Amino acid sequence: MILNLRPAGALLLAKLFAASALTPVADVKLADGHGVVEWLSASAFRICRDWGESRRCPAPRASQEVRVLRAETETKIRFETRYLRVELDKRTWAVQVWDREGICILEEPEGPKPTSTGSFVRRRVGPKERFYGLGARTEANVNLRGRIIESDRPFLISTRGYGVYHPQPARYVFDLAASAPDEWSVTALNESVFEYWFYYGPTPKEILEEHSEVETPPPPLRRWELGILQPSQLPRAGWRLPAPKDWESLRSSILALVHGSLSGLLLPVLDLGPYDTASPHLFQRAAQLASLVPIVVSGIPGPQPSEAADTIAQVRRFRQRWSHFFLSYADEIAGRGLPIIRPLPLQFPLDEQAANVSDQFMIGDELLAAPVYGPERCRNAYLPMGIWTEWRTNRVHQGRRQIELCASDGEAPLLLVKNGSLIPIESDQEKDLLELHYFPKLAAEFFLVEPELNDYTQLHAAPALDSLRLEIESKVTRTYEWVLHHVSRVRQVTSDGKALVLVPDRAVLGNGKWTQEAENLRVRIQVAAGSTRVLYVTF
Repeated sequence: MILNLRPAGALLLAKLFAASALTPVADVKLADGHGVVEWLSASAFRICRDWGESRRCPAPRASQEVRVLRAETETKIRFETRYLRVELDKRTWAVQVWDREGICILEEPEGPKPTSTGSFVRRRVGPKERFYGLGARTEANVNLRGRIIESDRPFLISTRGYGVYHPQPARYVFDLAASAPDEWSVTALNESVFEYWFYYGPTPKEILEEHSEVETPPPPLRRWELGILQPSQLPRAGWRLPAPKDWESLRSSILALVHGSLSGLLLPVLDLGPYDTASPHLFQRAAQLASLVPIVVSGIPGPQPSEAADTIAQVRRFRQRWSHFFLSYADEIAGRGLPIIRPLPLQFPLDEQAANVSDQFMIGDELLAAPVYGPERCRNAYLPMGIWTEWRTNRVHQGRRQIELCASDGEAPLLLVKNGSLIPIESDQEKDLLELHYFPKLAAEFFLVEPELNDYTQLHAAPALDSLRLEIESKVTRTYEWVLHHVSRVRQVTSDGKALVLVPDRAVLGNGKWTQEAENLRVRIQVAAGSTRVLYVTF
C-alpha cells in the first residue's frame, strides 16, 4: 500500500521503500531540551520531549528495521511510510499525522510544554471523534468524549483510527473536549518528560495489536486455568474486577470488563468469594457472568451451602465444555494482544449505536453476551448488524435493533451467536466428542488451538452452490459432531463421494451417520491426525 500519490510518484516511492530499510530514529537537540522520534513499525512510532540541558528521554529500543522515507527542512522533519505521513516541528516538537488517503488524523497546534504541575499537550478533535479506554472504570458511558478523566492507565483509542499510550509511570489527566469542544489535552502530573506511543489502526483491533509490540501480552492460558482457581493460583498478569457483593457491584464488574478491555487489559479476574453471603438469586447471576470471564476465583472459606456448591459445579461444567473455544481465543491474547472480552465499540467500530453500549460484550468474534445484572429475569439488549441466534433457545433475531432477552435459572449465561459463526464445544452427552456448531449460511472458519502440539486444527464451513461444504483439517485423531443450526429438508450427506447413513435420532448416531432434528442437522465423523475430511450437505 502506497501513500496517495500520482502513479509516477507512487512508483518512485515504492522503489525508495525497497531500497531503504532503516531503523529510523531522530534525536534532536532543541533550544530548550531534546526531542526524539522512533519508529516501531510502518504504523507505530514513539514521541518524546524533555526540557533542560540533560537528556532525559529514554534511549531508543532495539527494534526491527522499518521502511521509511525521511526528509528535513530548516523547520520540519517529515517521515513517510506505507501507511502514514508524519511531520514534526523542529522548534516545538508538535506533530501532525496523515493516513494513506491524505486525511489528517492527529494535529497538535503546538508541541508538548512543561507546566507547574508536570507537562502537557493539546490536540484538535474531529467532529464525530469518540474516545475509549483509560482503565477499568465503572461508568455507564463507554464513549469518553466530553469528560475529564484522571487515569493511571493512559491508553486511549480514538475513532479517527489511532491510539495513544503513555509509558511513563505517572498519573495523567485527559481533558477529552470537556473544556473546549474542538480540542483534547493530556497532562502528565509531576512528570518532566512527555512521552507517548502513537498507533495507527485504523480499526481498534489493529491498534491493540500495535500496542502488544510495546506492552508484552501475558502468555497463553493453560487448560487448568479455565477452571475455578484459588487466589494463590492467580496468574500475575491478571487484573481484578471490582469486589462484588450486591447487584450494583455486579453491574460494576460488567462495566469494568468493557472499559478495561478497551484499555488493553487482557486477563480480567472475577472473584466469586465476596458473593458467599449473597442471595441464591444474585449468586446465580454472578456465576453466569463468571462462566464467561477468562479467569475465575472462588476463595469462599469453610463449607459451602449446597446451593452455592451446585452453582459453582455448573460454572465448572460450562467452562469445561467451552474450554476449546476459550483456549483458542486465549492464544490470541498472547499472539495478537486482543482480549477475549470484546466490547461492541471494539468489534463493531462503524456501528454508532453499538458505540454507546457498555453492559454487553462479545466473547471472541462469534458470541454476544448480554448478562442480567439485576433482580429481574429479563433485560433489553442491542443486537448489532447481522442475524443472531439465542444459544439456549435457538430463536433467531434480526440485528440493528433492541430486543428483550430473558435469562435462564440454570448454568447457561445469556448468549447469542452471530450468523456465519462456527463454535467448538465439548459434548454434554459423550466423552471425547467435540461438537462443531455452525450457524449458516455465511461462510465460517475456526482455528482450534491444540496446546499440546502448538498447532491448530482448521475448521471451515460455507455454502457451495445448492449444498453446504464442511471441512476439518485435524491435527489430532478425534471424533467430531457437526451441528448445523436452522437446517431442514436435507436430502443427503456425503463424504469422499459416498453417502453417509441417515439414522432416526441422536441416540443411535455414530461415525459416518447423520440425523435430522427439529431445527438442526447432526453429522458425526471421525478424523485421523494429519488428515482432512470434507462433507457435503445437499438439499
